[in-house]
Amino acid sequence: MVCAGNSCSSEQAMDQSFLQTNVFAQLSKFNNSIWKKLENRVRKLVDDYELVQVFTGPAFKPIKEKDGTEWIKYRLTRENGTAIPTHFFKVIYAHNRGKTQGMAYLVPHENIGTETEPEVYLVTIENVQRITGIQFDMWRNL
Repeated sequence: MVCAGNSCSSEQAMDQSFLQTNVFAQLSKFNNSIWKKLENRVRKLVDDYELVQVFTGPAFKPIKEKDGTEWIKYRLTRENGTAIPTHFFKVIYAHNRGKTQGMAYLVPHENIGTETEPEVYLVTIENVQRITGIQFDMWRNL
């Protein structure tokens, strides 16, 4: 997922940020509050690091029942039954002078107010890997 705010280099880049392959259903209050705040913070990292790699996407986090079983439960859009993610993630590798700093956010897809800071949703990269099944380790040592 590439946000439109990072695609200002050309009209083609901006157009591609709106392709269905780059779009997931998001609550507008979520997108305009906590997610926007997080995207702005990530954008500022390029001022302090030589290379910043950002991986962003949807997550469907399991819910653990009292008996220990886990279920993935999510909403569907009314229009066409598209799955709406329960969470969104960002995994970030910031490289500077041969050192790498890794961080990850796993944000619940809810109407989160603007007073909430993204740091509340910091998690380990391993946590995001477990939930999404995506292995980010190969990017750690560039």
